[in-house]
Amino acid sequence: MTDEAYPGSIPFGAPAPVPFGPMMPPPVVVPPPLMQLTGGMKFAYLVVGAFMGIAGIVLSWLINADKVAKVKTDAVKFAVIGFVLRFAFAFLVSVLSSLLVATIVNTITSAII
Repeated sequence: MTDEAYPGSIPFGAPAPVPFGPMMPPPVVVPPPLMQLTGGMKFAYLVVGAFMGIAGIVLSWLINADKVAKVKTDAVKFAVIGFVLRFAFAFLVSVLSSLLVATIVNTITSAII
C-alpha cells in the first residue's frame, strides 16, 4: 500500500503533527491556607487524643505546627478534650461496675442469710 491510497495519512515512522502547538503544563493551583478546622477534623482530633493519649496530643501539635494559630490551638484543644474524656469514661465505667458488683454481692448475701 502506498501513501496515495490514504490521503492525509502520516508515513510510518514520521512524528505525529501537533495540532495546537506545543503543550503547556497545567497551571499550578495552590490551595488557600487552612483557616479553621471542619467538624470532621475536630472529631478526628478528639478520637486521636482519646485513643493515643499524650502521644496523640503531641502528634496533633506537630501536624499543625506550620498552620494558622487558631487551627493549631483547636487541634490541640480537641485532642486534650479526647484525652480527658477517655479518663472520664474509664472513671464512669469503674464506678458503674463497682455498683453492679456491690448489688450482686448484696443480693447473694441476702439470699444466703
